Amino acid sequence: MESSTVALEHEHRIVQKVVASMAMLTDELTEGKTVKSQLLKEIVEFLRVFVDQCHHAKEEKYLFPLLEQRGVPAGGCPLGALKLEHEKGRVLVKQLAESVDAFAGSGGAAKDSLIQSLRGLVELYPLREMVCCWPWPMRRCCA
Repeated sequence: MESSTVALEHEHRIVQKVVASMAMLTDELTEGKTVKSQLLKEIVEFLRVFVDQCHHAKEEKYLFPLLEQRGVPAGGCPLGALKLEHEKGRVLVKQLAESVDAFAGSGGAAKDSLIQSLRGLVELYPLREMVCCWPWPMRRCCA
């Protein structure tokens, strides 16, 4: 049985793969290539369900309070930054959903807003969580 932190790290890698595909889709849209609306809708669903309702919910309900109990400050870095990123991500996913609906409803004509929404999320989910914010709290949590 894997530890909870190993499971969260695995989830981070899954999210990174989807974000990489979002970056590729952004490039394809920018180059004028066709991107299916259904794929974009499935990405929105993944971000809402897996990333927010599953992954972020576990971090916010279990991990962050445990880290605070172990002396990691609730504000500042890393917890304050991660909480802020979760909130910003929710706003950006809502914007992406609206952009996808507009794109689908326009036959692909409303792509500028879609590209902007995708870029915002791609820029939000860099490797920072895995490289900067993740290892230090994990040492505090699991040491």
